[in-house]
Amino acid sequence: MAANHMYDGPHTKYTTSNKTLISIVVDRSGSMESMNGETAGALSSFIKDQSNGNTFVTASRFDNTCERFIDLKPSTEVTISNEDVEPRGMTSLYEAIGTSVNYTVSISQDFDKVIFVILTDGHENSSKNEYKGESGRMLIKEMISGKEKSAGWSFFFLGANIDSQTVGDSLGMRGGRCINFSASSEGCSRAYRACSQVVSRFRDGDVEAEFNEVERTDSMISNSGGSPMRSNSGGLPMRSNSGGLPMRSNSGGSPMRSNSGGSPMRSNSGGLPMRSNSGSLPMNKGGYNLRNLSGN
Repeated sequence: MAANHMYDGPHTKYTTSNKTLISIVVDRSGSMESMNGETAGALSSFIKDQSNGNTFVTASRFDNTCERFIDLKPSTEVTISNEDVEPRGMTSLYEAIGTSVNYTVSISQDFDKVIFVILTDGHENSSKNEYKGESGRMLIKEMISGKEKSAGWSFFFLGANIDSQTVGDSLGMRGGRCINFSASSEGCSRAYRACSQVVSRFRDGDVEAEFNEVERTDSMISNSGGSPMRSNSGGLPMRSNSGGLPMRSNSGGSPMRSNSGGSPMRSNSGGLPMRSNSGSLPMNKGGYNLRNLSGN
């Protein structure tokens, strides 16, 4: 377990007697280094938080390749080490989800509920064979959509550096069960804590359980001071890049302001000028003849 581990559960309790299978898919691509070793500890606490005598776990990790590192174990016997999820390689997200869904189906017959939890910090870029490209995405969407309609199956998607609701929706998941989190150790810890809370509500009988706004805001941490961040639209949290790098708007073109004091921002629409949070200097964008930040 990571020495700097933050999420120390259990934070929620439930009394369900349903036999539950938790299937975990966790990103170990090179960019996960930004979590500073928190992934193993936060994931271990999530499993501990969900443990009772009727909870079992299977888990897969992925980078360029997909590997199942827990076949099926009682949750009380599961431990996740840093070595289990050591960052490396690229992001074969579709392949990891597809192979994990297929395996989970093969072992799920005796379970009342299946909780499928996916964590990633980037977009798909290296899946192979039937999971490659747009056809791979459509295959995954068909698989997940079918299981979402099945009694007892539920998917939860945790994403950093992406719009998790857009990506999750494109893969057949419910947007309300997709959450953004900051690409940091604290962001990872808070995301798994939020996931444990919503999963507990689902297991307690709230079949429509989704992430709430408190959980969404709490999972987004600014790069300075640890304060939660929010977007300009719909209360959805936005991420701040370290060192004042550009951010993107989820709202399709509305100007956004940087939290880091003067760095340029980008909209998704590609045409609207953006402002720094100093409120005084305009930015060059989309052909506008504006001054740069140095005032030249």
